[in-house]
Amino acid sequence: MQENNSLPQLMAGIVRKDKAAFSHFYRITSGKVYGLCVSMVGPGARADDLMQDTYLKIWHQAERYQPELGTVMSWLMAIARYRCLDALRAEKRHGEVPIEQDWLASGAPEQSEQWQHQELKAHINECLGQLAERQRRSLWLAFFHGFSHLEITERMDQPLGTVKSWIRRGLMRLQQCLQTKDTEIQN
Repeated sequence: MQENNSLPQLMAGIVRKDKAAFSHFYRITSGKVYGLCVSMVGPGARADDLMQDTYLKIWHQAERYQPELGTVMSWLMAIARYRCLDALRAEKRHGEVPIEQDWLASGAPEQSEQWQHQELKAHINECLGQLAERQRRSLWLAFFHGFSHLEITERMDQPLGTVKSWIRRGLMRLQQCLQTKDTEIQN
């Protein structure tokens, strides 16, 4: 946690083009950024490139960070996420996107740190598995592959309102299921 407290000071150094501050900032944050990139585009050179793009943007546009709008880490992760989404959308893939059976198995390295209990992973996978196929597929495309609602409508050949309903209902059912699991754990 102490290192996270230093991020605003490091960002001030990056604004001044302090290479040592940037290097330290990178060392502290790169694991999470890489984890996000891998979770969105998969491991390999593409994730590496997107992470590099993210840090280049930080180096060149550090002065655009506004502390009143959020933490340094949330700003950094938003930049990385949008870089990944842009890459996924630019791909213009045709064909089916595979749906993972173990929803979190393909996740980022930091996810294993976030999900400290294997039990939680199992509950999430179980709840996702209980959703209707169309809801599960819509959620998978939206949240794990970064597709917009319009892109999902094209892939699934369904009207926009239908896709939005599937996503909304899927999220509601997922939330209900996880709340039920949480209650079971507490009892």
